[in-house]
Amino acid sequence: MMTILCAVLQMDTLLQAQSRGLTVDGKTVTGEEPRLALVIGNAAYDSAPLRNPVQDVRAMSTALQGMGFTVTALENASLGEMKRAIDDFGDALRTGNNGVGLFYFSGHGMQVKGRNFLIPIGARLKGERDVEYESVDVGRILGKMEDAGNRMNLVILDACRDNPFARSMRSTSSGLASVDAASGTFVAYATAPGRTADDGPGSNGLYTEQLVRHMQTPGLKVEDVFKRVRIEVEKRSDGKQVPWESSSLKGDFYFAGAPTEVASLPRSPSPEKPAPPANTDKPKSTIDEEEALWKVIETSSNPADFDEYLATYPQGRFAVAARVRLRQLRREDNVRSATVVVRAGQYRVEGSNPDGSKYAGRLTLEQAGTQYLLRWQIGQQAYQGKGTLDGTTLTVDWGAPDPVIYQVKQDGTLDGTWARGRATERLTPE
Repeated sequence: MMTILCAVLQMDTLLQAQSRGLTVDGKTVTGEEPRLALVIGNAAYDSAPLRNPVQDVRAMSTALQGMGFTVTALENASLGEMKRAIDDFGDALRTGNNGVGLFYFSGHGMQVKGRNFLIPIGARLKGERDVEYESVDVGRILGKMEDAGNRMNLVILDACRDNPFARSMRSTSSGLASVDAASGTFVAYATAPGRTADDGPGSNGLYTEQLVRHMQTPGLKVEDVFKRVRIEVEKRSDGKQVPWESSSLKGDFYFAGAPTEVASLPRSPSPEKPAPPANTDKPKSTIDEEEALWKVIETSSNPADFDEYLATYPQGRFAVAARVRLRQLRREDNVRSATVVVRAGQYRVEGSNPDGSKYAGRLTLEQAGTQYLLRWQIGQQAYQGKGTLDGTTLTVDWGAPDPVIYQVKQDGTLDGTWARGRATERLTPE
């Protein structure tokens, strides 16, 4: 696995962000309005590591920065790192001139006796009493944000995976518990209270993938963004995952800008110069939702984006272009599928251990449905694992904390890393 990078944007620049269309109590705030965000993605757990959170937090960070947020991003954070970042975030919000605060977490989460906890990297949870001391209470984040006195706070928890830590604890329940949002707060969950969500087979989790996509659509209120996310996630998960929100917002909030309306206001004629006649033929300028959606997806490489556009606007202005792009992407997928094949059979194994020592052996690979079965024979030692293919990446769980991750080459060779990138392995077909 690749060595994880920790990218932290310093808090001393947090007060430079500008508002893009926040309204409070129905009135638009036109001056500077700081937008501050803390985003955390934890994936490299010793027990049950996750595939998506690091990519999730990077995608979320990039999207938020593009929408005027100043972002602090943590990857694979320990308990101490999470608590310090939350404290610093609270301090920055308190001095942020009543701006907008956003907290996002992707990783393992659990509830104990109705309280929600976010699990840091390195947590040692042998019983439910350890949870309070080895993890971060969501109430800590909500309290910091409420104490800051912001105009608006947004909390997004993509932390509802089926948690292995909970299996030996009597009082834990699946998923996260419902919490009441304080005044001016919006709390969003990847799935309904008490339910769990899958980590996802792609580079991003299903929930975050759809959230990043829809929050960048201009003219959508925050409630409408999450409504679209809920519809897409429920559809793509065949009803197994239904996102949920708790809101006590008083005004409107737009991630990517409010709808623009230019009203024609009557003017008093000047005594020196008569006022020009009103142009009654020109309509008011309003945002075009179809065009806004097209601008978001027109460079996308995901066929599902164009499928959704065509489902929404089957006779739209960009329907022809959408169909052409869809055919192109599907041809590319077919070409990739035809040229990259994981071959069943015997392989020669050549690798290096984390300490640099070399090893060699043989491997047998079989395909069973969508899974791949691998059996290694390295000297006198035998190992086995199961793998899943995502594009050209074969990820194999072989019983260790970290998987073996292979890149499939066109000649059938598999180049892999394991032990978090400290060890390598090449499989050559025989």
